[in-house]
Amino acid sequence: MTLQWKLCGEEGPEPEQDRTMEHTKMYVDACVEVGKGNGVDVVDVWGLIVAAAGGTSPEMLDEYIP
Repeated sequence: MTLQWKLCGEEGPEPEQDRTMEHTKMYVDACVEVGKGNGVDVVDVWGLIVAAAGGTSPEMLDEYIP
């Protein structure tokens, strides 16, 4: 059980995590859309990391996301 799951006071089996690059991109896009729709400035940190790394392969991202 991850610390985040415990800190939220959750009990029972921890949900499976499906953290693919595609899901991360979908989440980023949704966050940007909600921010813009509500007049809130949004910084796409994920996009900046991917741009700095030159792509989304694990090898490229290792320097930025250990």
